[in-house]
Amino acid sequence: MSFVVGLIVAMLLGKGVYSFSDAAKYTGLRSARVREWFGSIRSDRVFLSDFGNETQQKLISFNDLIEVFIAGQMRERGASLKAIRNSHEILSHKWHTKHPFCRREVCVHQGRVLYLNLQDDDRAEVLDVLSAQRLFSDVILPFLKRLDYDQATKAATLWHIADGVELNPQICFGKPIASVSKKPTYLLSAAYLANGRNEDAVARWYGVPTDDVKAAVAFEASMSA
Repeated sequence: MSFVVGLIVAMLLGKGVYSFSDAAKYTGLRSARVREWFGSIRSDRVFLSDFGNETQQKLISFNDLIEVFIAGQMRERGASLKAIRNSHEILSHKWHTKHPFCRREVCVHQGRVLYLNLQDDDRAEVLDVLSAQRLFSDVILPFLKRLDYDQATKAATLWHIADGVELNPQICFGKPIASVSKKPTYLLSAAYLANGRNEDAVARWYGVPTDDVKAAVAFEASMSA
C-alpha cells in the first residue's frame, strides 16, 4: 500500500464511506437530488462533504449521509428546500457543528423545521428554527427512532436502516451489515443466491443466525428493486 493510499484509508476509517448513488439508494432520494445538495452551485448546495476533494470520487461520510436522510424526511413532511438550507446554517452556528441535522433535537412538523429539548417520552418545548417562535406541542419523531445517538455529543452514531440491518461507520466503512452478526448484507445475500437459496446452509457456513441471512437477503432485494 502506498503512502498516499494509506493516508486516504486512515482518513476514511470510522467515518463511513458512501457514493452519491449509495446515498440515493439508502435514503430513497433521486441521485440527481443528492448530487445537487452537495454540488458546486451555491444556490443549490445544502451540504459540504466531510471528504471535500481529498478523494478522486464524490464521496460522503456517515454524518453527511444522515443529514441527507433527515433533509429528505423534512422534504417529505412539507419543508421547503430554502427552509432546510437556512435552518441548517442557523443550527450550525448555534451548536458549533458542521452536522446539526445529525442531532436528536432536530425535527419537522407541518413543514416547519424545529428544534427541541427532548424528554424521555419525546415531549418537548419546541422552537421554530427560522422564527425562533416558541411552541408548546407534542411532537412525535418516528424517523428519528431509527437512529442511535451518542449521549455526550447528541450526534447520530448508527442507522437502523431496515429490520435486522444497520449502518455503522465503525464497521465495514459504514456499509450495510446484519444487526446481530455484523456481517455485510451483500456477502450473506450473495451466498444465499449462489447456493440454492438455502438460508440454513448460509447461516452455518458463516456462523450467523438464520434471521441475519433473512434480513440481509430482504434488504439487498429491496435495494435492487
